[in-house]
Amino acid sequence: MGEERRSARAVSVLGAMGVVCTMGTGACDLPVSTVLMDLGDPVTVPLGVGITPLSLEPGDFDGDGATDVLIGGLSPGGGTTGAVRRGNGDGTLQPAVDAGLNACSAYPAVGNLNGDARSDAIALGCANDLAVLIGRANATLSPWSAWPPNTYSPTPVTGLAIGDFESDGDGDVFVLRVAATGSTAIVHIELSNAAQGFWSTGGTLFNPNEARFHPEQMLLAHLDDDDLLDLVLTDRDAGVATMLGTIPESFALARELELSVNPWLTRVGDMDGDGLDDLVVLSRTDGAVQVLLAAGDGTMLPQPPVPVPVILPYDAALGDLDDDGDLDVALVDDGTPELLVLRGDGAGGLGNSTQRTLPSGAIRVHAADFDGDGIDDVLAATYANHSLSLVLSTMP
Repeated sequence: MGEERRSARAVSVLGAMGVVCTMGTGACDLPVSTVLMDLGDPVTVPLGVGITPLSLEPGDFDGDGATDVLIGGLSPGGGTTGAVRRGNGDGTLQPAVDAGLNACSAYPAVGNLNGDARSDAIALGCANDLAVLIGRANATLSPWSAWPPNTYSPTPVTGLAIGDFESDGDGDVFVLRVAATGSTAIVHIELSNAAQGFWSTGGTLFNPNEARFHPEQMLLAHLDDDDLLDLVLTDRDAGVATMLGTIPESFALARELELSVNPWLTRVGDMDGDGLDDLVVLSRTDGAVQVLLAAGDGTMLPQPPVPVPVILPYDAALGDLDDDGDLDVALVDDGTPELLVLRGDGAGGLGNSTQRTLPSGAIRVHAADFDGDGIDDVLAATYANHSLSLVLSTMP
């Protein structure tokens, strides 16, 4: 499946250039490698917001098909605020507008909740509840009346995500709660009811003290061949665990994974083209990246760690940056002004690194199509330079 996809993508690119290929034979006037995309030089985009920026999330908040960015941060008075810079679809961004990020956290999770064409957001509220915000046509966010006034006391919320748990087309809300003492952790789902309301499921309780596992990051993934979303939990510098989705709406007990590195954070994507999500684990202490491939039954197959040159990875994004059909890994460091890209080989391997110098270190990085050519680009939060850095994929 992966080889067929790569061939189709290559033929599409060659055809756009007027190069004739014979399907099924691989015969072309030019070798495929000569038309793979490269990375351009970083373009510094002034931040253009009067806030102290802390987070960066892409989405289509106005529903026009172009990628926008939501910047979360603190206002001059110290309160939480946010701004949206709307994308023009050509690699440029419009001036910032107030996002209406009315929450007590500057770290929102972005996804689609009500089934329209616009991205929505959730963030921690001020009463240990959730601020659930719907994207509007002007790219601002406003509270969603369908969300019930749920509170999560006394166990605080430490992780949020939006996804479709049971593949019914409705966006659901996933909540990770960990007690301040670390004695209790709960993962539960607020199931959407055709965008009209939510059903709270109560959640799956596990004792992190018994497993010596205290998750700080929660991601959604399809790790096995059912239609249910699974969870990936990361305990920084300790371990990574998975919780497989089960019926009724719950999760199996956490299963800690075999790692050869101390994890900093985890990213999710299909690294070998088999239709299942794999894991890419970053390690700052080891200066390495380790890929874990989904075996199909919910277990993960660890690959040898890949040393990372130049930087200590702080954040990562997965995207097809060279248009070969395989996911690549873009890495940034908060203290080193470098973007490092490790090219994926379609089988879970990483290599052929590419570096670009940034104006400062970066605390966030995303891969998305910012210029409308159908190929992923890279956007880094170079906030120490009070800027964003956009690196577009280009033809060689």
